[in-house]
Amino acid sequence: MVMFCSAALFTVIFFIQVILAFVGFSLDSIDALGLAGDDGLSFFTLRNMVTFFACLGWTAFFLSVNDIHELISLVCGIAVGLFAMFLNFSVMRSLSRLNENNAFDLQATIGASATVYTPITPEKPGLVQISYGGGLHEVYARADTAIASHTPVVVTEVLGANLVLVKPL
Repeated sequence: MVMFCSAALFTVIFFIQVILAFVGFSLDSIDALGLAGDDGLSFFTLRNMVTFFACLGWTAFFLSVNDIHELISLVCGIAVGLFAMFLNFSVMRSLSRLNENNAFDLQATIGASATVYTPITPEKPGLVQISYGGGLHEVYARADTAIASHTPVVVTEVLGANLVLVKPL
């Protein structure tokens, strides 16, 4: 009876967590024991603890109902709970690695090829298109010489937040 009540309680808490996650409120970042790793993930999160106790409770309950000794039911419940925690942790770690930072870092474009979009003169900057990070970025460019549109260039220096120095290839 204790295992059934425990399993039912933690299952209700689990479903509340799922519903809250669907509406945008997540408890993923709560580290139950303060053991988060460098990637911000921890094996001992609130979600994993709820998963552990729900799986432990249901496993132990179903085994004891089927006339398996209570101690064996409890040990099997702990094993299943730990496995569920490990599985949940592995899935969360895999999903966190899918995060992608699409921030455009202009410094990383030094040495990258670009194409002049609007003409550049020594007195007046023009626009260049740089293919970087799977996207096409337009930035202002200066050059020591005049460069016509559609000319391939290389980025040699970053001069400002949206300004680079280029030279013809």
